Amino acid sequence: MTLKQTVVVTSAAFLTIAALALGVRQLYFMAAVLFALPLASFAFCRLGAGGLEWKRDVSESAFEDDPVRVSLQIRNKARLPRFFLWIYDGLPQWLSMNGTPDFVVQTLWPGESVDAAYETTAEKRGVYQFGPVGTLVTDPLGLFSVWREYDVPRETVIYPRPLPLLTRELSGNQALGLTDTERLASAGAGSDFYGIRDYRPGDERRRIHWKSTARLGKLAVVEYQQGSTQDVVVIMDLKQGTEFGEGKATTLEYAVKAAASLAAHAVEQGAALTIAATSKDGAQWVSASDAQELYVIYEFLARAQADGSEPVSAVVDRVGDSIGTGSSVLIITSDADPELPGQIARWSSWRASVCVLLMDAGAFSGENENEGNPAEAYARALSNAGARVQVLRPGDDIASALRSVWHAAQPA
Repeated sequence: MTLKQTVVVTSAAFLTIAALALGVRQLYFMAAVLFALPLASFAFCRLGAGGLEWKRDVSESAFEDDPVRVSLQIRNKARLPRFFLWIYDGLPQWLSMNGTPDFVVQTLWPGESVDAAYETTAEKRGVYQFGPVGTLVTDPLGLFSVWREYDVPRETVIYPRPLPLLTRELSGNQALGLTDTERLASAGAGSDFYGIRDYRPGDERRRIHWKSTARLGKLAVVEYQQGSTQDVVVIMDLKQGTEFGEGKATTLEYAVKAAASLAAHAVEQGAALTIAATSKDGAQWVSASDAQELYVIYEFLARAQADGSEPVSAVVDRVGDSIGTGSSVLIITSDADPELPGQIARWSSWRASVCVLLMDAGAFSGENENEGNPAEAYARALSNAGARVQVLRPGDDIASALRSVWHAAQPA
């Protein structure tokens, strides 16, 4: 028993003994009141915790480090008033605020509603579920308290905040390293006839021009002129087991931040951008060409998890036919996929400008390598295959790394 409960019970027992000894009826009455008081208080708490209706409103979306507004509405559906309600709301991890979200409602009359609102800050991108609200009901004397939780679920999506990439004023495709000629009249897999050329590894067999092949004595393929090419393609590695590090400093969080930054940069400069990946839900393909569509990419990146079953080379292979000549590709990975250098070599020979943002898995996981650095060795293999490669480690400036790997790989 608590100290208050002990005092009440002891006092009631003392008055009962005194009433028996002195035979004073008023003492019997006072003892009965004191004995009944704990029972009444307990019943008060049990009844006070029921008959409440809850509603939660949360900001549907926000960017990292932006405030998220949370509103709770409590309504008394019972026929009796409710007193002394202490309300506690739990916050998901990575949502924080000064203090704790707790409120006190002194009185809640039948049919009355009370609103309680607060703001929290999102420290990390992701999808967050708000769960139960805890309510502590106490009696006026503080003898008893009853704790009850009410399930009031709501979801908020926190977008990754893109980093600014521009270091000088550029316009349109120049900022992405694409000239008007490359974008508007590049040869590839369009619909207008462009010409005949020699077969190259990676060409689709359906494009083989058999008459020219018979005449020249070697394989030849038809080229078509594209009305407009895919400006930028970002291929993300979301294979399960490729996320290293903890908290906000993981390979996946760095990859998401890089993808969001390049997407915002591309759209701002008037280009289109597509992100391709494979997650547990299968192949993912999201595109944006204006500011409104950009939020589709932010939504995808907010929900992205390293839970796919395919290596990044499988994603590259899947989107290969969609990459036109002159396109620009950024591959973001932390996995030393042995198939990737060969694919990059085929692309780089004729089809696309390829950049790789390589996350150093060993550095993110804190492992000490005794024999060289696997990330550096793999970066050399990718570079030899024709890609512009930037190795990224914890604490590195993501925007600077993107500027280095992206603009340096594009034609002047």
